[in-house]
Amino acid sequence: AHYGWIHPPTGWIGVAWWITYALAAGGFALLPDIDHDGSVAYASGGPITAVIGEGLQAVARGVYRATGGDTRRGRNGEHRGLIHSPFFAALVGFSLALGCQLTPWVGAVALAAILAPAIRSIANEMHHGNGIKIDYIARNWLGALCLAVAASATLWHFGGDGIFGWWFGAIAFIGMVTHSLGDSATNGGIPWFAPFSWKKYRLPWTFAVGSSTGKIIERWVARVCLLAGTGIVAVGIAGVL
Repeated sequence: AHYGWIHPPTGWIGVAWWITYALAAGGFALLPDIDHDGSVAYASGGPITAVIGEGLQAVARGVYRATGGDTRRGRNGEHRGLIHSPFFAALVGFSLALGCQLTPWVGAVALAAILAPAIRSIANEMHHGNGIKIDYIARNWLGALCLAVAASATLWHFGGDGIFGWWFGAIAFIGMVTHSLGDSATNGGIPWFAPFSWKKYRLPWTFAVGSSTGKIIERWVARVCLLAGTGIVAVGIAGVL
């Protein structure tokens, strides 16, 4: 069977499906920051994602130079450049959609990889020094990766090959573009039309990265996203019970 938003799986696997893919959307929303050393996405898989991050940064710098990006004042197009653009989000989304149609292995590996930063991010946000072991495991990059692999393998085992489909690419695109919208609310903005134009655009109301106002806005955005995600999951669960 092939599943999707219109025909999701039923029973307990359907509940797990909705929860897992809600987390995956959050993971994809963190993905563009892999072009920044030390970000959750960059560090989520330890040396594995660090190598991927360095590789993507090198690609971003190369494309920036090759397409005539402004290199004055130390600009190199590495952070908030190509990897933050809707063009790159579409490329990732299309590649995943196509890959999932060819083999479920693409979806299984991609899901495990993208769940890790989502799990780590949630564990860090919920941590209050309570010493709970599962909390420590989830905040550790290897622990988060193991939990992500276990979730992906469980879905595949009980849901079958159809658990991964083209819509996984759509989730990737939506999550990454959501990140771009958030960064457009900062003073620096992002190049929405990269690599065709490196002009950065921002929303009418912006805040400085790291400012107290920015942190307050980021927390409230995170809360709204969490509530929205909870609502989507609740609707999905109600539909399969």
